[in-house]
Amino acid sequence: MNPRKEESPLIHVDIPIVSSYRKEQHVEELKTAALHFKDLGLSTYPDHLQNPIKIDDEFVFFGGSQETFGNNKRRMEIEFLKLINRAKLVYVVATNGYLGRSACIELTYALFRNTPTLLSQPITEFGQEVPEEIKSIIERNQGLLPIIPVKKIRELKRDSLLASLQNKEKPPLLISVISQKNRRSILDSIHSLMKHLEQ
Repeated sequence: MNPRKEESPLIHVDIPIVSSYRKEQHVEELKTAALHFKDLGLSTYPDHLQNPIKIDDEFVFFGGSQETFGNNKRRMEIEFLKLINRAKLVYVVATNGYLGRSACIELTYALFRNTPTLLSQPITEFGQEVPEEIKSIIERNQGLLPIIPVKKIRELKRDSLLASLQNKEKPPLLISVISQKNRRSILDSIHSLMKHLEQ
């Protein structure tokens, strides 16, 4: 008999919050966003009660997921990307307009999968390690994404929010805006990130 595989703590989450988890100001904002979404009856990862846990100088995750994933950074990132793929929506907290490497790759993956995505504010600054192709994809496509500042989340109505995201005609990102070459760049960047997390 095979031992029962422990269920991912991310399996029942409605909204992954993409942000730069290593930056304290970003964490404060994403926890505020998580609390507002909770008030709308939507679960998030991270949630408003979870605190960042530093695994090493480059990688931070939240809550009890380290126990489930055994501090396996690659597995944690894979589970987060799976969450983006099945999410009701993705919320990007770009405090002061900034996103780092992992967050940028996660955002472009949401675009690649056509997952409904909201930005807290326009992205104007990128971490030094963000690949040029990923920067370019974000710069060209972020104008298609609604901007909902963190403080405005509390004014949203859950049903109308989800209906507007589901009923709104999605930009044909995979066909016209994101070219075959750009799709390849996104997948290559994910592969490169995974290799880096194995170190």
